[in-house]
Amino acid sequence: MSDKFIFQNARIKSMESRLLGQQQLQRLTEAASVRDFQKILAESGFGASASGDNVSADRLIEAEEKAAAALLREFNVDGALDAFLLVYDYHNLKALLKATVTGAKSPVLGAEGLFDVEKLKEGAEGDYTSLRPLMAEAVRSVEKSVAEGRVTPHGIDCTVDKAMFRDIVAVAQKGGQAVAGYFVFKADCANLAAFFRCRKQGLSEKLFRENFVDGGSLDEEFFLSSFEMPTEVFRDKCKFTPYRVLAEKACDEGLIAFEVAADNALLAYWKKDRDDMFSCAPVVGFYLGKLADIKAVKLVFAGIKNRVEPALIKERMRDIYGA
Repeated sequence: MSDKFIFQNARIKSMESRLLGQQQLQRLTEAASVRDFQKILAESGFGASASGDNVSADRLIEAEEKAAAALLREFNVDGALDAFLLVYDYHNLKALLKATVTGAKSPVLGAEGLFDVEKLKEGAEGDYTSLRPLMAEAVRSVEKSVAEGRVTPHGIDCTVDKAMFRDIVAVAQKGGQAVAGYFVFKADCANLAAFFRCRKQGLSEKLFRENFVDGGSLDEEFFLSSFEMPTEVFRDKCKFTPYRVLAEKACDEGLIAFEVAADNALLAYWKKDRDDMFSCAPVVGFYLGKLADIKAVKLVFAGIKNRVEPALIKERMRDIYGA
């Protein structure tokens, strides 16, 4: 037991009321227009760091995303939360590599993690000195693909994602057993999603291998040994793993139901320990709760803008962390 997160957890407890609750989310879903949606969103305090009057929903969402990452950086005691922050860095590296390859001038970047974006940009352009070893390895792999004339956006995604999971699973050890276990769980969910997506779309075993990431508890052979068999066989195989319910969701209800259930399970991993003041669980749970709020807001906003049937939005809605 450690008390190094006591101060941070106490602050988090005072901030939990800022998360969206079911009542606020319901108000957002009932908004009659984009303008009404933006008004309700601003009134809830979502994206409060965005400046100006009549701020757009897009800017409120962007402000909330940056605030979530900033909070994680501020509360990152002894590097215990580095793995979560590295996710931002690898996503930005991915965008910068694609821009370098295509010549795009303004890549869409997310919030900063552990790295300044300029350092990542230098790395994407060939200066590896400031990058982590696995980041540099990913850049060199992309450069090789470019030289051989076989680079694709999907290939860049796969290369960087593989490096990211290898890196964050190793770094997660600094956060203790809970953080390490979470990222093992996350890697397994990513591989399950890739397996079911490839099977549903009739894609090749080769493509699945390209998408497979290391770091999970289910190795590549666990999937490949069942790849040519009916998905029901794989579902039965998963009965003896922690992923029985997720496999059943994918086989019986489809990919959307699987993705919703997987996201809910990843959030529940931390939600059960939200009152453990002697671990990083309250901080991580609050942070992931913020991400869940952002995802819900984006989903509802897209539905209102595009006049999507409410039933379709409800089908894709994940659990939230707030009351």
